[in-house]
Amino acid sequence: SGMGRYFTRQDIERRSPIQISDMFTAMAGVSVYQVGAFGHRVVMGGGVHGNCVPTFYVDGVRLAMASDGDIDSLLPAYEVAGIEVYRNDLEAPAEYRGSSGCGSIVIWTTGAMP
Repeated sequence: SGMGRYFTRQDIERRSPIQISDMFTAMAGVSVYQVGAFGHRVVMGGGVHGNCVPTFYVDGVRLAMASDGDIDSLLPAYEVAGIEVYRNDLEAPAEYRGSSGCGSIVIWTTGAMP
């Protein structure tokens, strides 16, 4: 019932991401910044909070991100079956509203999909 952006397994396969962060490049309202040699931080832009790091969920479980916010360290891209992107808490269903007020990214793995 959320009003976010959704990527199915077919969308992901079509884009052939090397890392999860590759799915977020060129998405309106979302920026990707390099952290370290191989990692990337996904940041939601604009709105009342300016640029901020969203709350992340994997298979419906909220994650405590590393301090650098590296999304690519979560899991390999080939294990991702679906992605939901909510750029602010008003877009997200209640169960995926983070405490940051910055939106949420929900990642579903191949093991969690029916």
